[in-house]
Amino acid sequence: MKITIFLFFAFLFFFSEGCERKETIQTNKPNIKEEQNQDSIHSDTILIDFDNGLSFFWDVKKETIIKDSLCHALERKSINRTLVNSISDTTNLHIHLCCKKAYLRKGDIAFIILYRFNQINLYEDLKTQFDDFNYCGYPNALFDYLEEHRDTITKNLLEKYFYVESRDSF
Repeated sequence: MKITIFLFFAFLFFFSEGCERKETIQTNKPNIKEEQNQDSIHSDTILIDFDNGLSFFWDVKKETIIKDSLCHALERKSINRTLVNSISDTTNLHIHLCCKKAYLRKGDIAFIILYRFNQINLYEDLKTQFDDFNYCGYPNALFDYLEEHRDTITKNLLEKYFYVESRDSF
């Protein structure tokens, strides 16, 4: 009988101790995950500001624009003049894209946004056929072409979509 009572109390002691420990672990886990997620969000995304208060978040790891309400609104609208003007912006952002050897420039991001949200057509707007696509989802040599013809692309898009007269300098 003494052994049974001893085992009963020992069982209660260990059982109650284990429950408290599990409860503590369970309550601490979400806090740790939330902190890690918040830290990774801040370090894995970059805010890219354009003129006229237009800004987008770039996911560094996924190498893409983070879709938010502004992006969804852009999908439903016609081409954005601020983004077209920004194509000629050569500000170095110190971020990579898998299919470009050099760092991305602010104008590259503007072009990606216009391209990804179907506001421009590569063949019609660039007058160039890009047949081969790379593993990033962009045509091969697209960013080399953009780098070499940045000002001309901006000028042509402004003329086509906004009827801006051509100017010799930008």
